[in-house]
Amino acid sequence: MNIPDQKTFDVEFINETKLEVLPGQTLLDASLQAGIDHNHACGGQAKCSTCRILVRRGAEMLDPPTEAVITLAARLKFPPESRLAGRAQARGGR
Repeated sequence: MNIPDQKTFDVEFINETKLEVLPGQTLLDASLQAGIDHNHACGGQAKCSTCRILVRRGAEMLDPPTEAVITLAARLKFPPESRLAGRAQARGGR
């Protein structure tokens, strides 16, 4: 998925594959496009947490969590490195 003139970010899903993510693309969309069977019951609306991931490195390359994600994470007591793939977008312009 390499589009000329757009920087991509490499994301490695442990025990799966390494893939490219475009700025503004969610990690859920990128994983589904790469053929990874990634659970996402609410369709990335930050309501169910089935797309939850642990970000081991590179969290600074993702947009900050939204209020909906922060609220859900607090309610479900997620560890700080948890993110929802349906709401975690790669930052552009770096």
